Amino acid sequence: MKSITTSTDSKAHIQRVYAVTTGDYVGETYICVDDISDPLKFLSIPKNINRYVPQDKFDFAMNYDIIEYIETLPTEVYEIVKAQFLFNENSNH
Repeated sequence: MKSITTSTDSKAHIQRVYAVTTGDYVGETYICVDDISDPLKFLSIPKNINRYVPQDKFDFAMNYDIIEYIETLPTEVYEIVKAQFLFNENSNH
């Protein structure tokens, strides 16, 4: 995995990857697939499951270093992630 980089923008954005660094979900990596709705929508890897995070909890997690921005995925990779998220959502996974 790449080393964690800093981002001055704490808002969730599609295609962005975040590492969960502490708490109940430590070790998971969240990839944002919907940054418009509340709750925000993420695909969590390596578990490959959908996670729904209210905007206020996301903001708190960013402000208190519970999650950290890693990188922005290339569009081709993001499209695969989004397809997996939709598959999970459609199969009630």
